Amino acid sequence: MRSFIQIICALLFVVEMQGQETAKYRDRLDEYKTGKDLFDKSLYLPSMYEMEEYIKVPDQPHFDKFERLVRDAKANSVISSLRLELPQAENEVITFIDEFFPDPISQPVILELASYYYNNKRYTDAVFYYEKLDLNDLGLLEMSEASFKKGYSLFVQKKFVEAQKEFARVKEVRNEYFYPVNYYHGMTQYFANDFSGSVESFKKASESTVYGPYIPYYLTQIYFAQKEYDKLIAYGEQKINEPQVNNRKEIRQLLGQAYYIKRDFARALPHLEYYEENTPKLTVEEFYQLAFTQYQTKKYSEAKNNFLEISNEDSKLGQQANYYMADCYLKLNDKLSARAAFKKVSQMQYDLGMQEEATFNYGKVSAELGYEREGINVLIEIDSKSPYYAEAQDIINDILNNSRDYANSISIIESLPRMSPKIEATYQNLTLKRGKQLYLEGDQAGAEKLFYKSLQYPKDGNFYAQSQYWIARIFSDKNDYTRSIKEFDKYFTLANKVNDLPQEASTGLASYYQAYNYLKLKQYEEAEEGFKNAIVTLNSNRNNLTDDVILNRVLPDAFIRAGDCLFKLRDYADAKKFYDQAISRKQAGFIYALYQRAAIEGLLGDPFKKILTLEEIRDDYPKSEYYDDALLFWVTPIRQVVLSIKQQHRT
Repeated sequence: MRSFIQIICALLFVVEMQGQETAKYRDRLDEYKTGKDLFDKSLYLPSMYEMEEYIKVPDQPHFDKFERLVRDAKANSVISSLRLELPQAENEVITFIDEFFPDPISQPVILELASYYYNNKRYTDAVFYYEKLDLNDLGLLEMSEASFKKGYSLFVQKKFVEAQKEFARVKEVRNEYFYPVNYYHGMTQYFANDFSGSVESFKKASESTVYGPYIPYYLTQIYFAQKEYDKLIAYGEQKINEPQVNNRKEIRQLLGQAYYIKRDFARALPHLEYYEENTPKLTVEEFYQLAFTQYQTKKYSEAKNNFLEISNEDSKLGQQANYYMADCYLKLNDKLSARAAFKKVSQMQYDLGMQEEATFNYGKVSAELGYEREGINVLIEIDSKSPYYAEAQDIINDILNNSRDYANSISIIESLPRMSPKIEATYQNLTLKRGKQLYLEGDQAGAEKLFYKSLQYPKDGNFYAQSQYWIARIFSDKNDYTRSIKEFDKYFTLANKVNDLPQEASTGLASYYQAYNYLKLKQYEEAEEGFKNAIVTLNSNRNNLTDDVILNRVLPDAFIRAGDCLFKLRDYADAKKFYDQAISRKQAGFIYALYQRAAIEGLLGDPFKKILTLEEIRDDYPKSEYYDDALLFWVTPIRQVVLSIKQQHRT
């Protein structure tokens, strides 16, 4: 009995003790619940206290849930510490994860730490911890948040393919992450050149007041990348008028570029100028687009200034900028600056066609500005296959033909490796002109060489005949009358085939000098014929003669010399006719003609007329060189007249 009572007492003691433990456990469970409740209310510091108090209770293995609750309390405690950003919090969380992973109890702690790293922009660390979880096992809200944060962390690390997978997981979930997920999902597709998918995502995000203002910029970029310029223009022109739109400047730049590509420069210009006005510094390409648009809209001064900004660029774009800048200078009548710009382009080999054209323009403008030697040196290097070759040759011809420095021009031509037909014709003309210069300066030897050079290139029959004329003149001047006659005969053959010979090398003048050749050789018949031809030819063109020497000396002298030839041939009557014409003109040599007429009158047996003629010389031209001769020979006809009267009286 006693034993039974003892057993009963022992059992009652145990039950009492268990009751006390249960009550004590319930008190501790209340601490856990209180800590959880505080945690849920974001009261992290008191929550930590309650959880720590709960954790301090010794282990009670006969309570199945105690260990799990302790772990949960620890998890809540380290999460609270992290959210409070306590100094030791990060290490405590990492320690907890290292201790319990992959136990499911570590999952919320991992999410918390990953989110903590995300919030602090430690994106690599955030991705590391998100990778420890299978986000598909999370609840929809947690999965949306974690997928977005993990995707964004990958996005900022430019791991667009991995980021896109995370965003794609939750892009249809309509919650607070719907708009940011679709926005960045669109961005990852954009960077992956998946433009159609990107547009779809952006359109979803465009409904957001946060992300919507950014969407127009990316959509216009996509349209631009897809070369859908009409769609870009229609969409962009509408959006830039909406006040909430961001990146307005960039959208207007894309609009300007779209119009630029469509070569609608008038519509491109205001957008590109707006972008320039609101941008601290343009890129080389942006300067070029703006300048070229201004150039196309004839705003040459503005275009020139913007081309100048990139004129030092050693690139194809720099070459193009200098070329169009040079043309702007031409349009602004600043040829000196245009010349410098063309020269720069001619030294750049990025665009060989542009280099070739700039070289031609550099030579052309140099010539126009008076840098003739430089212009010629540049233009002569243009290849015969070049589209600018013919015009270059014309310019060279113009320079050489218009230059008064014939010797220099001839020297330039003779230094050329080859002469085009046009240059040969120019050379023929220049050697003729320089030969005439030397002839007038008295350098007959130098002149003769040049006239023969001119004859080597019989491109122009007129010039060829002139050179032949002057060669004949030179031989006459050297008293080689026989050779001169032969050369003049060649000249007449050539002259009969051309028109508009200059007065100084006309057939009338050539006949005059040829007649003198015969006269010097005392071949009076040929000489008389030559002087007559000279008279007829020069008289027939008298109204067009402007050369005073020909009018006042050559033509009067031809009459006199024709009379002299006839005088030598004893054809006194015809000789007198030519002398009379010379006398009537009262031009050079007419007093000599009076004297010769007096002689003929005496020979023809008319002393009375002879006396009158000699008296005219005596009375009217006392300073003439024929005055003394006239006075001397005047006595003889007087005596003849007196004797004749006496004879008549006797009879």
